[in-house]
Amino acid sequence: MSTPVPADQEVRGWPATARPYLLGGLAALSVGAAAIHFAVVFEHFAEYTLYGVFFLVISWAQLIWPAVLLWRPSRLWLSLGIAGNAIIIVVYALSRTVGLPFGPDLHSPESVGALDVVSCVLEFGLIVGCAALLWRPSLADRPVAR
Repeated sequence: MSTPVPADQEVRGWPATARPYLLGGLAALSVGAAAIHFAVVFEHFAEYTLYGVFFLVISWAQLIWPAVLLWRPSRLWLSLGIAGNAIIIVVYALSRTVGLPFGPDLHSPESVGALDVVSCVLEFGLIVGCAALLWRPSLADRPVAR
């Protein structure tokens, strides 16, 4: 069923501001990182149960975060995106430089993998994007052309 539109009204089929594009981009970065973490959950469970639980928790968090961001964007939620992904990057950096202070490979640094780097790049991009929107909320209100 279609709704008639009066001739004097303009109908747009695209968003008038950059908000949905910016939020959608941040959501895509988070979902990409979540997909990588979901892909290696079982590998980490096989190595050490706590590692597997950690990866399961961050995978779900990175999958739920963008859904809430798109549903109800807020400064608090952007800040949580920054904090959560920064913690993940710090844990990754520690595990690759000095090793973790618990687990089967106590204080033994792990090797860097390609998926690790891609995940960190996605998380860093998410942190930068969230910080930009917190610093300059007007970025989301910029008009976009078709």
